[in-house]
Amino acid sequence: MDEGSPLWVGQLAFVILVAPVLAAIACLILSWRYQKVTLKGMRMIGGARHQPPKPPVRSQMPHGTLHVRFHDEKTLAPISKEAEAAYQRMDRTLSGSVIVYLMAGITYAFILAIVTLHVSEAGFLVWRFLFLFIAYLWPVTVAVSLVSGSRRKAIGAYLAVFLLVSLGTIIFSEETTFGQLIFLWALLNLPGTVIVLLFLHRKLRAMGPMLLVFFTAAVAGAVGAFELLRQTSDEGFERMVEIAQAVGLSAEAMFWLILLAGTVILGVLGKQIWDLMGQFYRRKVFSDQMLVLDCLWLQFGIIQPLVIIQSGWWTLAGLAGFIAYKLVTLIGFTLLRRYFPPAKPPPTLLLLRVFSLGHQSERFFKVFGRWWLRWGSIRMIAGPDLVAATVSPHEFLEFVAGRHLKRFVKNDQDLASRSARIDNAIDPDGTYRVSEFFCHADTWQRTMRTLARNSQAILMDLRSFAKTNQGCTYELEQLLDYVDLDRVALVIDNSTDREFLQQTLRDLWSRLLPDSPNRQLANPTIHVFHALKQDRDTMRALLLMLGGTQKIV
Repeated sequence: MDEGSPLWVGQLAFVILVAPVLAAIACLILSWRYQKVTLKGMRMIGGARHQPPKPPVRSQMPHGTLHVRFHDEKTLAPISKEAEAAYQRMDRTLSGSVIVYLMAGITYAFILAIVTLHVSEAGFLVWRFLFLFIAYLWPVTVAVSLVSGSRRKAIGAYLAVFLLVSLGTIIFSEETTFGQLIFLWALLNLPGTVIVLLFLHRKLRAMGPMLLVFFTAAVAGAVGAFELLRQTSDEGFERMVEIAQAVGLSAEAMFWLILLAGTVILGVLGKQIWDLMGQFYRRKVFSDQMLVLDCLWLQFGIIQPLVIIQSGWWTLAGLAGFIAYKLVTLIGFTLLRRYFPPAKPPPTLLLLRVFSLGHQSERFFKVFGRWWLRWGSIRMIAGPDLVAATVSPHEFLEFVAGRHLKRFVKNDQDLASRSARIDNAIDPDGTYRVSEFFCHADTWQRTMRTLARNSQAILMDLRSFAKTNQGCTYELEQLLDYVDLDRVALVIDNSTDREFLQQTLRDLWSRLLPDSPNRQLANPTIHVFHALKQDRDTMRALLLMLGGTQKIV
């Protein structure tokens, strides 16, 4: 840092580097605690006063043979024009979101590159500007990777442009070496990238952004209190020591007490911002993904100028770049929604799964949701596999406030009330939300039946399905009994016991309820998709099958 740099630049750097570490530690602890409390609630009995349902009368009357039809990305059945149009809209809005973030990143990088050249007083040279522009553009790569899932393509494209610009810079600037350019790039982007990747980890991503706000404010309060002490005159400091001694405190204890006071004061401010973010989320000012990306960009906007500009108020150029980024994204998403208007009404999907899949469920949910949530909402019953990955900001706030167990479905009236309040409205970035239902041990079955009846499509992830998964067997029975087969699709992979699945379906079909909507079907068929991979082509085939074989378009 040069001699002309103000002290507050170093203090700000301290805040930016220390706060993420504290936030990450707190996030891991709270995430673990959140999962423990949720699992405890799932094992509890809700205590609802209701008469146990009478066992349904199952007839053995003949009602045809259930056909199990298997699909994969290579043997997909003919697709309707409506299904193809629905998928094209999902794909184009996803590409449109990538373009929006690309344009926002270009605006951000342009502002910071211009400011850096102005502060350096080295004059405007095209290749120097282009290199700074490309270096400041790095956050786009992280954002595009997160939005599209095409990490390798995004990084590959960025590296190709970076190497091309670096080569031109070296050719037209004889004193510049490639090592110097790499060092400058690392100085600009490595600290921010480490912090961002830390908070994009699956255990930190849901809660991390909000905790980062709180700890940034708290650490800033401690730094501010220290600066207040530093600037206090000798006479004033002596007076403070006298007051401390009068109440029985040592000078050292007074010092730490002042730092604690600064931490608490600004920590309270951070909590207010935290609550405000929760309110904005409920009011659909931003989506989950927008919150994560905004925090990502803000970190880069603060860190990047600190390591290269270091010139008084010009260090705040990153905040100006962040504001410009936000304006471009808001305008871009508004235009995107106008050009690709959402479906009316948007389809609702119930996602059921084998809870023991663990990380596999999370991976599938992330890839599948990347497309589906641009078409309609997802409903699901909270389980241990996705309990930490799908927590939304308002759920986390209620957990911190000690109200998490109140989110659990307690009885039929509570279930009806929660079902009526399901969020099916679109977010500013053109995505829909996931509605999770937290259930006690005695309420999950009724919740599953209610959601199945009220959802336009049901997708059941049966990878690793086996005899031990009695809960899934119950759910399959309910789907056959109460839901039109045209609205049901199953997903399997090589880990699924195919023969056991088919035998289970036949056994359940043989005991079908007399009033089941499927009893009168002339050619009863249930569709099973064999997911060979979890890539773009596989998700496209699955989505087209959902749209083509199910009555949701």
